[in-house]
Amino acid sequence: MKVHPALSVVLLAALAACAPARSGSHSASAAPRPSGPTSAGTIVTTLPVADQAVAMAFDGRYLWVSGSGGAVSQVDTTIAQVIRTIRVGGRPAGVAVTADGVWVADSAAATVNRLDPGSGRVNATVRVGAAPLGFAQVDRDLWVFSQSDQRARVLDPRAARVTRTVPLSGLGGGNPAVAGGAINPAVAGGAIWVPDRFGTSSAVWRIDPVSGEVTARVDAGAQPSEIAFGFGSGWVTHADGITRFDPGTGKEQARITGLGRQLDGIATTPDAVWVTSTADNLLSRIDPATNQPVASLVVCTGPRHLIVVGDDIWVVCGGAGLLVRVHPN
Repeated sequence: MKVHPALSVVLLAALAACAPARSGSHSASAAPRPSGPTSAGTIVTTLPVADQAVAMAFDGRYLWVSGSGGAVSQVDTTIAQVIRTIRVGGRPAGVAVTADGVWVADSAAATVNRLDPGSGRVNATVRVGAAPLGFAQVDRDLWVFSQSDQRARVLDPRAARVTRTVPLSGLGGGNPAVAGGAINPAVAGGAIWVPDRFGTSSAVWRIDPVSGEVTARVDAGAQPSEIAFGFGSGWVTHADGITRFDPGTGKEQARITGLGRQLDGIATTPDAVWVTSTADNLLSRIDPATNQPVASLVVCTGPRHLIVVGDDIWVVCGGAGLLVRVHPN
């Protein structure tokens, strides 16, 4: 069939209008996106939790979510529902679960509170250092990190009392009470690994829990936030990316970028490393075999800490006061 020349012009114009636009420049304000699939998972549950949620801990069934607005939410992961929100006052930061209860650090005070998991009531308050931000449990001891005075207090959780004070000269500086947030140390290889989140060292410090001595320093990046271990390595998030390091020597193995700005929470699953970008609202997946980001998901406003429960990833969202459950793709 012969097509009239005028009709050909019309068809070509229509096809051009339908074609995707191309640009030779990249907007500086656009959030960096990992290469590969555009979606790292599917959001299956979104729950309102404590305002300004910053941290959480898992006890095998319940997620305990602390919010710096003064509350802690108890979430039943088996039914994906908030069953209780507890007003504790102050400025809750880090949270930990022991056999004796749920511990919440009050970064606005020099105290930590122990909650009864059955009633949600505060049944003990322990005075520690100024602006406590997070915990690490080693055997029966519960370490409380108070970065502003460069010390850790070691608690007996059952007796609810401080048994010793450990100086940490490598950590310190900054004003964590103003900056907000929590410290989430990791325990691995018989050591405590603490990110100098609000200090100036841009490092992670390995502490021997027996002697209290700092035994290694891992250079990371500005504002190191959280640490995870997996695939024979340690992984620490910071403002510009992730540093992968050798837990034995502390030496850098890889530096991973392109995951967004202000990276925060990090966790591992059997085949991937997962990380949040607080500034760009992303949950991203990294292939540990290649150290490359392979997928991302816009998950919420201000995603921070994340925990793997079964086959799903739960992300706490400080900017939105939400808890988001993601099923990986």
